[in-house]
Amino acid sequence: MKKIILAIVMMSAVQSFAKTMDPACEFIDQTMIRARQILEVKDQADRTVQLCGLLTEKLGTIHIADQWLGQFATLAREQASIDNFKLLVPSIMMTKALPVLGAGGTSGTFEISPKAVDRGNGVSEVTVTVKANGKTYVGFAIVQQNATGFELIDAEYMGFSAVDYQGREYQKFMTREYNKDVNNSMPVSALVQLITTQDDYVSCP
Repeated sequence: MKKIILAIVMMSAVQSFAKTMDPACEFIDQTMIRARQILEVKDQADRTVQLCGLLTEKLGTIHIADQWLGQFATLAREQASIDNFKLLVPSIMMTKALPVLGAGGTSGTFEISPKAVDRGNGVSEVTVTVKANGKTYVGFAIVQQNATGFELIDAEYMGFSAVDYQGREYQKFMTREYNKDVNNSMPVSALVQLITTQDDYVSCP
């Protein structure tokens, strides 16, 4: 259930209520409205391409990649794979979101809080309330200000961080790979290979 709600917060397929908002809140509101419009696209291939484009545009891919890689984000001998991994972030997100989003279409409603909570260092917390199937869920979109506006760097629900959770899984795998040969192992390369060869992997253009 947590993963489903986090996916909804990251790219919801529902309708927003218009109101005057902080810039960070407006960024999330407009991103979710655009996601809803894309999910109405009937052709699955076209829908996937457009969702990939939205994720590429709105996600803080470098921040997310660094969080996922942890201590291995600065492993010098893996620089080429680290650079490649950062490009894979939208594809990884699409791979995880697609089963939740299913065949597209929209249902329910969402409401974005008009005021963001400042977490410091240019990071803000935006409250997202989702109402679907007679239930109400409250999650948080975490955004970071950049040179041109904002980027989405995480989603939280009941104290559960989507990015942190995935990062722990990836880092456990890389630690095992690294410990096989601490002087020569290529843990990031192994992770990229693992991700991109999964049967359900969605490669964003």
